[in-house]
Amino acid sequence: MKQLNLTLKIVAVLAFNLSVATCIHSQAIAYWNFNNPPSEGDWSSSLSADLGTALLTHNFDNVVSFGGTMINGLEGEQAGGSFCPQGGSGSINNGRWLAISPPLIPSGSYTLSYAGRRTGTGFTSQRIDYSSNGGQDWTTLKTIDISAWENAWKSGQLVEVVVSDLPGMHNNPDFLLRIVVDGASSTSGNCRFDNLRLEAAEGFISTESRLKSWLVGGVEVLGLSGIEVADAQTDPGAVLELEDFSTFAGTALTALSSESQIDFQLNGLYLEPSELELVSFVDGDVLQVTVSAESPQYKTVYKLVLRQASFVEGIQISRELYPFREVEAGKVSDVQFYYLSVGGLTEDIVLQAS
Repeated sequence: MKQLNLTLKIVAVLAFNLSVATCIHSQAIAYWNFNNPPSEGDWSSSLSADLGTALLTHNFDNVVSFGGTMINGLEGEQAGGSFCPQGGSGSINNGRWLAISPPLIPSGSYTLSYAGRRTGTGFTSQRIDYSSNGGQDWTTLKTIDISAWENAWKSGQLVEVVVSDLPGMHNNPDFLLRIVVDGASSTSGNCRFDNLRLEAAEGFISTESRLKSWLVGGVEVLGLSGIEVADAQTDPGAVLELEDFSTFAGTALTALSSESQIDFQLNGLYLEPSELELVSFVDGDVLQVTVSAESPQYKTVYKLVLRQASFVEGIQISRELYPFREVEAGKVSDVQFYYLSVGGLTEDIVLQAS
């Protein structure tokens, strides 16, 4: 086993040296910028990639977000949050890990890279392992000594590891990578990860078929329950209720991969991209979007139904009920009223004191 590990390390170093001249031709296939951390508490134990179909999981007890960086970010990236495991009580996180389930690639290699920093009592090493059987067995690819890292974002603290010619890495959904941290000496001692990405060599055919954003009438709808469907004919899809359709128009779609193709249907009819900006909608419209990856067998379908919001016609008093006071000319009562109706008033509202 020691001989196998040594061979893999040599392969990794050689692959890295050879990749320097060709990295400009690589393509990002998975990317996490960690710019949407939880409002409080730890990062979720499972994080989908911000770009690509990869998944990141971890087993840390204390993993928070501190300020991030633009180092290793994709074009246009902003410095937001970061993925920051801490030592934890009794340094419980020593030996724990974050794991990546990469997109499937039929051949070739890819590069794992991320920006990093550490505190003085934070982790001192990061070990890169791989598994070809879903995590049952792990083999070390490379161990990185980070004990000299500063508690600041530095370009010299950018980690790059080439993954190449490993057993079971191609077309294998059970192929995994993980980063194991060790050496923290205090509860709050930590190291940060930011802008973690996987890049494939030139010629990679993307299987990414998801939307990054879908605006309908200026409303982001990707977060609606049921928006992604397996069968557009039988699945109900998501529902968006609207009070007023008179000014509700236009749709804009952005795919996670620039290589994807987006097809938009309104009530079963395909619309051209030039028609989407000004398309109008009415109650009962069914919107369907199909995103096809560069590798066309990978598709994702989204479905949205627009509905007229229904209200019980009548008067509702805002907030709590205040007693009337004597109202003099030029003064205003303490009570506000809202008329709940989709259309205009059918008759005058009359307030009568009693």
